[in-house]
Amino acid sequence: MLAQAGPVMLLLFFLFPRVQGPLWGMPQDAYSGVTGLSETMSPGSISALSLSDAIAFRVRFETESPPRAQLYWRGPVAVGFRRPRWRVGLPQLRRNMSVEAAGSPVDYEMTLEPHNRN
Repeated sequence: MLAQAGPVMLLLFFLFPRVQGPLWGMPQDAYSGVTGLSETMSPGSISALSLSDAIAFRVRFETESPPRAQLYWRGPVAVGFRRPRWRVGLPQLRRNMSVEAAGSPVDYEMTLEPHNRN
C-alpha cells in the first residue's frame, strides 16, 4: 500500500501549493497591512499598510479627469491616541466644521474595494 501511495503523495506535493497558516482558521492578523478604512490604527499596522500595493478604491470621472497633481483623497482623521491605538474622532466634533469650495466642481463615482472592515 505504501508503494501505491508514494507516487500519489509526490504528485500532490508538487502540484498543489502548501497552505500558509493553520488549517482550522485564519490567523489573527490575516488582514493586517491591507487597504481599507478602520476605526482604529496602531503604529505597526500603519507601517505594514504603507508596504501594500493593493488597490484601495477606483474612481470614474464623469468628464475629463483633473491632472494628477490636483487629485487629493482624504479619509477619516484619527484624533485620539490611547495606547496603543489612534481612534477616529467623534461625529459631533466634525459637524461644526465650515468648508468653503474653491474652483469648479468635479463629478466622479468612487468604488471601494473589499477590505473586510465595517
